[in-house]
Amino acid sequence: MTAYPETNWGLACGAASGVLVIDIDTKHDGFASWQSFADEHGIDLRATLTATSGGGGRHYFLTYTEGVRSRSAWLPGVDVRSDGGYVVLPPGRHVSGGRYRWDNLGAEVLEAPVSVVESIRSSSTTGSDRDALRDSASILDGIPEGQRDDTLFRWACRLRRQHASDADGGLAVVRALILEAARRSGFPERDALAKVAQAFKQDHSEDEALGAWVEQYGALPPRSRLNLVTASEMRNQPVPEFVIDGVLPKGSLFQVFGQTGQFKSFVLLDMALSVTNGIPWMDHGVAHRGSAALILGEGGFDAGMRLNAWLAGNPNATEDGLLYSVEQQLDLMSHDDVDAIIDDLLAQTDDWRLIVFDTQADHMPSGDEDKSKDFTVVKRSIQRIAHETGAAVGLVHHTGWDKSRERGSSRQRQALDVVMQVENQVIKNIKMKGGAPPFADISFVMEQAAGSVYVRKATLAENLGKAVDSLEAILNSDGVEVARFLRDYPDTSVNALKVELKWGHDRWLTAKNALRLEGYLTNDEDARGREKNFRLTDAGREWLAKM
Repeated sequence: MTAYPETNWGLACGAASGVLVIDIDTKHDGFASWQSFADEHGIDLRATLTATSGGGGRHYFLTYTEGVRSRSAWLPGVDVRSDGGYVVLPPGRHVSGGRYRWDNLGAEVLEAPVSVVESIRSSSTTGSDRDALRDSASILDGIPEGQRDDTLFRWACRLRRQHASDADGGLAVVRALILEAARRSGFPERDALAKVAQAFKQDHSEDEALGAWVEQYGALPPRSRLNLVTASEMRNQPVPEFVIDGVLPKGSLFQVFGQTGQFKSFVLLDMALSVTNGIPWMDHGVAHRGSAALILGEGGFDAGMRLNAWLAGNPNATEDGLLYSVEQQLDLMSHDDVDAIIDDLLAQTDDWRLIVFDTQADHMPSGDEDKSKDFTVVKRSIQRIAHETGAAVGLVHHTGWDKSRERGSSRQRQALDVVMQVENQVIKNIKMKGGAPPFADISFVMEQAAGSVYVRKATLAENLGKAVDSLEAILNSDGVEVARFLRDYPDTSVNALKVELKWGHDRWLTAKNALRLEGYLTNDEDARGREKNFRLTDAGREWLAKM
């Protein structure tokens, strides 16, 4: 540690180190809930090795007890770090800037009290979610008919994981809760059983759980196992919702790749903060704001500086809704790690919109990215995370010797929904699944602020690199056409304008930006910052009258 004082060091908890950590957070009344538990059971852990975290929480170090698993929100605001869990050691630095420090360096690591061990072992659900999970009647409340299948499947996965320590792996309780929700909402029971079977099959790398299901409840009918729907039902499926219009569908799996030093992570930070603030990303709308997570396997040392730079460049925005996991190299090929990731995410919020793993290589340490079967495991893992959180889930990746392609197996591009490349400050849409048109290349520039840099979309002049003649050419062609339409139909919407002109999104953007650059175009915004009511300015009407 003395050789690399600015490097964060972590401790792998559980059997590997023989250490179990009670992790008390300042959020969710962690100290209050721990004190209540300690008072009730007559516990005082101050004599064991203890540290204060960089965020102001507390770590109690105890000897590992076999069978005690990691638990997210074992008590409200209190986690248990065991096998597959990690803690940062003093004098590491928290993303907030605070230092981890020992409270009683030299103290012994004491044995965990029996009451703590028994409580952790018996807890089959995360503490803050326990009541909500039991309230099966509320699972489908307020869920539109076209979204009930996905909601029920996500809850079946979540319940299975929370009750995995039950004697039957949770089969009985998950079946009972999901059937209760189905009955109260009028959802077909056979389809509900299919969702349970699908959850147990997808959520396990082995088939023991599905075999136990068949043994206990009998073979499911073929339709339930395949979850077949009619062509008519398929036609009536709701249109996919976008996290970012024309860029990322909700629940999609995506990848952003490029060479080192191409600002990929800055692009993803900009994307995440646009989503959490509900503001357009690179001129593509964000219809609904929500939470985003950046799970950083590398580069966490300056994450706070990058965040401060972006906020300095976007003074009306906030960091609310963005969460980090810094330099914890979890393994997306490990079933237990993925369980823990999902537990930790859902313990924070149910309103996830975007989750990014940066980089892919850091988060598959037990695999070989050149092997298609290994990437298939990773793909299934991020698919589970997307299903259970509802977020778009992405991987940041690097190029290989061929600078035009991502490193590793060709299976990656085939398996993912959206693939983007960042090169020479241009974001290129390499793949867009599902028949949706690819978005046009997006040029961005780097701006310095607060001791770091952030990205923003290049203006039309910056993008074209030849401001005057290019602007004039656009204004004299598409610009005039837009201006004439707005002269006759002021306060029109984007959709109405594009339909009438029979234009695609990118042609409209180019014309709009050219008119704005000259001060000829203005518009209003709704409560979410989306553009509406386009019209010409006085200068625009004067210019058009001369054309």
